[in-house]
Amino acid sequence: MNAYAGVIEGFYGIPLWDRGSRLSYPSWLREHGFSFYIYAPKNDVFLRKQWSDDWPESERRLLSEFREECRINRIDFGIGFSPVIKDGSAEKKELAVRRAGEIDSLLHPEIFAFLADDIRFEERSFIARDQLELIRRMRGSVSSGKFIFCPTYYSFDPILEKLFGCVPGDYFSEISEAPSCIDMFWTGAKVCSDNYSLDDIESAAKALGRKPFIWDNYPVNDGKSRAGRLLLKPYACRDRRIVSRIAGYAVNPMREAHLSKLVLCTLPFAISGETLGSEEWKRLIAEEAGTGNAAFITRNIGRLQGAGLGQLSDNETSQLKSELAQISPDKFNREISAFFDGEYRFNPECLT
Repeated sequence: MNAYAGVIEGFYGIPLWDRGSRLSYPSWLREHGFSFYIYAPKNDVFLRKQWSDDWPESERRLLSEFREECRINRIDFGIGFSPVIKDGSAEKKELAVRRAGEIDSLLHPEIFAFLADDIRFEERSFIARDQLELIRRMRGSVSSGKFIFCPTYYSFDPILEKLFGCVPGDYFSEISEAPSCIDMFWTGAKVCSDNYSLDDIESAAKALGRKPFIWDNYPVNDGKSRAGRLLLKPYACRDRRIVSRIAGYAVNPMREAHLSKLVLCTLPFAISGETLGSEEWKRLIAEEAGTGNAAFITRNIGRLQGAGLGQLSDNETSQLKSELAQISPDKFNREISAFFDGEYRFNPECLT
């Protein structure tokens, strides 16, 4: 792939991906030309709500195991840390910097991400100043080769101001003063952007004072409008010229780990400026998930992605489940079956 691209496990959802599903990713990413994996699930409380606490020993072992799997497969491993500091407390900022260093020492990530997204602040006038201070101090406390910051306002989408209040007038001018070695995430013109134009990229670069690091919220399906849908269509063709204008390209997958691969495998084509025809798309899915699953998905994509569970009648759902039962059970159609059974419910903590 002609871009530094990878996955950021950055969605809301319980349960978290299981051990086997996550461990399947490093080798798969390498085989498909991806370069990194950032572990940052919103529902890992030890990265967000209980950020000052350490993981239990069992979870530390799982993370260390996954980190080693990434190393073996030459995939850069990253960690996304979201210390929720709403009041500007000096004590909490000191604790956050220390905790960042502890995480770095424990997992030795190639990428350390400080994520300030989707947080409501009690006092908003100081958030840019405090975030800039934390960026600088955290960067000094970790040894990771790459440091990425996700702003509170990570898009010009009006929904962010509706949820988190108007952007403070000095927000972008202040965070753009971060050292040039710091990358910054940007989701595009929308929180969930369909595509990225050169104008979108140039506007982001001007606001951030650097090339944006794209955080693509397709095919993630944790939001209220997407939770009842399986987003399985291939990526729309991207303008090849954006590659030289971005710092990297991170994809936020669905809560369905294995089905997400059926979309991710189309990204190299999209970034190269190629549009996949229906037969080529079906062939790619068949290579990943077998001909039975490929036929089922392509035949029913309008109901899986377009209508979604909320628009399907009981009879339609029953018919689809019966059709699915004719295919030999595997990890892909088990996720589809779980989707029909309502196991991937909307998490109201997802505000966007």
